[in-house]
Amino acid sequence: MDSRKWVLRTIAFSLAALVIIAAVAFLFDPFMQYRVTDYKYFLRSRYVNPGIIKNYPYDTVVIGSSMMQNFNMQSFRDKLDCDPIKVTIGGISMNEILELIGLINRQNKAQKMYMSTDLYLLNSISATDRMRIPRHLLDDNFINDYKYLLGYETWMRFIPVNVIINAMYLLGMDIPDKIYQSTDIDYIEYWNDDFTFGEDIVINYYLRTRNSVAVADNDNDYVGDLSNVNALYDRMVLRFNEFAETIDTEKEYVFYFSPYSALFWYQAKKDGYFDIYQDVKIYMINILSEMGNVTVHDFQSMPSISDLSIYKDLRHYNAQINEYMIDCFANGDYIVDAQTIVASIEKLRALVTQFEQENSSWLD
Repeated sequence: MDSRKWVLRTIAFSLAALVIIAAVAFLFDPFMQYRVTDYKYFLRSRYVNPGIIKNYPYDTVVIGSSMMQNFNMQSFRDKLDCDPIKVTIGGISMNEILELIGLINRQNKAQKMYMSTDLYLLNSISATDRMRIPRHLLDDNFINDYKYLLGYETWMRFIPVNVIINAMYLLGMDIPDKIYQSTDIDYIEYWNDDFTFGEDIVINYYLRTRNSVAVADNDNDYVGDLSNVNALYDRMVLRFNEFAETIDTEKEYVFYFSPYSALFWYQAKKDGYFDIYQDVKIYMINILSEMGNVTVHDFQSMPSISDLSIYKDLRHYNAQINEYMIDCFANGDYIVDAQTIVASIEKLRALVTQFEQENSSWLD
């Protein structure tokens, strides 16, 4: 009897401890699964995006990769008259985009969506593409919330940091700008101030790596044999078609092609991917142009793509370019459709040719 009582008491104590631990996690709610808490918690987009989508008030969603992380949400409010949230992940995969869009559609709050159409994201196979967002954060099933309330990430990484941050606020301590910004939903994953931009930096990066455009940046993984351009085109079209099926005719969409540097496109030509990427763009525009609720901006024909001083590597531009794109969203610059996309591509081709001629001394 004594041993049986001990076992029962141990079980009861363990269950009580788990309930208390889960209750504390519920009250802290570091991933905002139950309520939105701004300026108090350390934010990591992969964990908090689902909660923000579920619980934050918004009518507009800015969704995509690191190409969008430096957007200023207050500028969206001021210039585009909307209530936005930014749902981005560095090196986001198509699987992650599709899961987030599915959650956004289920919430039925968004009236408009802004999205970067990064062509390299289409170079993947759905069965093996990355999915790093915990799936239990994406659903509305309370039964599996124990994975969140008792999870390693919750208790070992985020609650301890959030306790320290909240203690700093309560004690009236000066909060460093970096910490303050890392707790601001508007600035989630903002990285502009963490890097140095400049022509010399980009050139040195290029000369040091000389990577193929297919693996031009280390925050993305790519799947499949890239030596066969026909297979590449087919794979990209297949993935785009998969994405196009998620477009909700009740919402308004603004897509844009990000202004990668002319050096990126020079490397694409050198490696044989330039034309196939442009063919995919034409295919995408032809499909999107048939949808009355879609607008597309092609920023890849911007003259400033030849100015390497605005980049930190071959693709990533500074926040001033993000602000300029918001202006273009407001005034309609660089909009393309099925009739104008070829002309926009020819402008890009001419810019790359001119860039190659002007920089031939170090390119090769």
